[in-house]
Amino acid sequence: MLLFDFITYISDTFSIFFEFFYLVNPNTNTKLAANTKFYWHTDLRIMSENISSSLNQDWGDKVILVVEDVDTNKIFFDAALRKTSAKILWAKDGQEAIDMFKNNEIDLVLMDLQLPILDGYTATKEIKKINQEVPIIAQTAHVMSGEREKCLEAGCDDYLAKPIRLQILMETLSKYLNA
Repeated sequence: MLLFDFITYISDTFSIFFEFFYLVNPNTNTKLAANTKFYWHTDLRIMSENISSSLNQDWGDKVILVVEDVDTNKIFFDAALRKTSAKILWAKDGQEAIDMFKNNEIDLVLMDLQLPILDGYTATKEIKKINQEVPIIAQTAHVMSGEREKCLEAGCDDYLAKPIRLQILMETLSKYLNA
């Protein structure tokens, strides 16, 4: 539990830091109003409340298949999802994901798209042939123009660009698991 809280804090702190750095960077020629700190403080408080509410999920009756081949991303998903009580299944490539999907009742799939053996696009199409109703959320570091459309065309229901922010992840999962 403490590791999860620590990772949450670090992840959100870095996101906040980089957003703040961009706002006050002297190279942007941006002049900030005297009350900027007040509004920034208010935004942080609201952000903290939103993060807290989105993290308080009880998905003990849900099964999530995470298809990911990078160990550091697995650590992030493990920490992010541990508090939800969901059963997490792991696949390291697209073929393993299809096999696991066939042998388990899955409520949601988090699908990396750049995978060894069988890519996430093909795996998504095959899983949707088995069950069109299961939500598949693409997660990829490729954020080029048209990537989101390519994911949706393959059958993904939603799209997350890496690096994935914890709050965005939880809000996206909530949209499908709490429906």
